[in-house]
Amino acid sequence: MTLPGRLRDIGLTGVQGTVRLRRRFGYPGRIDADEHVWLTFASVAGTAEVSLNGRRLGRIENGSGEFEATALLKERNILEVEFVAASDQDGLKGEVAMEIRAAAFLREVHMDASGRVSGQVVGPSAGPLDLYVLVDKKTAQYTSILPSPTGEPFSTRVPTGEVRVELIHGGVVWYAVDVASPAEPR
Repeated sequence: MTLPGRLRDIGLTGVQGTVRLRRRFGYPGRIDADEHVWLTFASVAGTAEVSLNGRRLGRIENGSGEFEATALLKERNILEVEFVAASDQDGLKGEVAMEIRAAAFLREVHMDASGRVSGQVVGPSAGPLDLYVLVDKKTAQYTSILPSPTGEPFSTRVPTGEVRVELIHGGVVWYAVDVASPAEPR
């Protein structure tokens, strides 16, 4: 199956019931001690059970999902996504990716129609990290933030332009997100 795609896109028209998709892949290379491997699903239509190398990672229902997979990785791996499809419209509508992240990272970063950029800083950290919001490659906002395992929220209003949020530790960009501008005018 070429991703993203729905079941009908691979010829499974009129399908209802359980469908299993399987993908084999190798170890992603060298992973530093402060890095973690995540499997991310941008958009799932329907209900999907996700497993890696025979171990259940979790369930995604009509939305996005991400699973920390570092400890389960082997030289050769098998990712399985089992759908309970209500129709052939179900499937993996968005990108499926393997991300190598630092211990702390950004989650659910978005900008609303008023220009407010918000999200969460997630993960462990021995101390605060630097959070920069850049507009047109210039610093628009800066703050120091201590991540938490469940997510430390942040929110700030910025002017119109090309927006990027960076999480920095000791001068090293740990994680960055380019933020899509909302469709509505401000």
